[in-house]
Amino acid sequence: MLNKILFRFASFLLVTVPFTYLAADIQPLSDATLCNADSSYGGSCYLNDMNTVNQPADTQTQSLGVPNRLIENDMNMFVNPGQVMNYGTAYLEGRSSANLVWGGATVPLPANQKLAVFVRRPMNANSLLGSVVGLLGKYSPALNASNPLNGVTGVQMGILDTKAKGFGNLDAMYGLSMGDMNFGFRLSYANLKNNYDKTQTNGDISKYKISAHNIGVGLGLQWKNLGPGYLDLSLSSDIAFFNASSNYTVTGVSGESTIESTALPSISFLGRYVTPVGQDKLILAVNVDQYKMPLEIRATDSGVASSVDTSASAFNLALDAAYHQMLQDGKLRVIYSAGVGSTNITYLNKASGAESSFESSHFYIPIGVAVEHLTFEAFKTRIGVRKNIFSNKSLKDATPTQTTTQATSFYLDDELLLATGFGWVPADKVQIDFALNATVLSSTMLFSSVSARYHY
Repeated sequence: MLNKILFRFASFLLVTVPFTYLAADIQPLSDATLCNADSSYGGSCYLNDMNTVNQPADTQTQSLGVPNRLIENDMNMFVNPGQVMNYGTAYLEGRSSANLVWGGATVPLPANQKLAVFVRRPMNANSLLGSVVGLLGKYSPALNASNPLNGVTGVQMGILDTKAKGFGNLDAMYGLSMGDMNFGFRLSYANLKNNYDKTQTNGDISKYKISAHNIGVGLGLQWKNLGPGYLDLSLSSDIAFFNASSNYTVTGVSGESTIESTALPSISFLGRYVTPVGQDKLILAVNVDQYKMPLEIRATDSGVASSVDTSASAFNLALDAAYHQMLQDGKLRVIYSAGVGSTNITYLNKASGAESSFESSHFYIPIGVAVEHLTFEAFKTRIGVRKNIFSNKSLKDATPTQTTTQATSFYLDDELLLATGFGWVPADKVQIDFALNATVLSSTMLFSSVSARYHY
């Protein structure tokens, strides 16, 4: 009876509610840590619904509304590169909402080795360089109005403007299998540049140069046959470099400024245990992300020098579990997920001896249900629902003249996520997935993401 109710409920929603709904962000105190809605996980980019820094949200997980760490597929290799040994995959994905195409493939090597190369993987907004968006949006350099960097946010500077370009250039992974152990190594590099130069006949000039680089490494171990299941352990670190410089001359008055990062590495850890329970499966996961992104802003305006030091730091912890239940002889899969998480983000801004700060903390307990049904031969329908059943959030915005605090429980920014999509196997070893557009009812684009996989 329960199976029939779940299937009818999923079918109804697929027909009548084919979109992702995110509750409106309405707050008396603006939260500068909230990310750009187009830059990450299916349009829902609150940190508690995002994947970890190096987990891509592929089309399949987008259509189920399940974090990558709570499902088994070939995209697990980005967090634990040891997982590259388990898949022979060629993957290509296009995102209409972000004007983005990315993908790659694994290549088998002799002696139980494997290589994988992917290009244009999008970077999550809660990464080191992603924090530049919120940091400069909150504390943009207060320079002369003629300065092109005045009031310009990180998105406008192209740091994570995925509508124009996916930020992520190259991922290379190497895997090695030795008995019950799969070992893996990942090396990633990403780069963005944006230069502007305007010279007028009256002698006025306006120039700026912006560049961002990210170098990431990851180590992974998969320990198979550890008890009834297997263990995933992975450790990754990223180091980001951000530089911006500008100079101008307006009616004979000149100025210049620089924004330069002080390189500090991030640390991310994922531990995961996957075990069968009869024909079903249980996944337990713990994920930790920690980073700090400092920026030094130096400016000279009409011969007067100014100095600002800013930084964004974060500590995120998530404990998750997912139970994958197989019903109707494998035609119906129901994924029940639950967890507990905490996110803490701090912005600091020091200028001329005066200090401002912004602190955001969020403790939450999410639950979710996702359904995947083999509705027709070689055609699957998917739907996922995710919601915080407990949520405490606090914000503190301090300036030299005032301090504003806010504490909320179950406020409007605690989102309800509905995700829908389809899976199609048109030929043996070929899999095509679709995630429905978040604004499909008011958009000419039906799908926000489409991907094709070839398994070999």
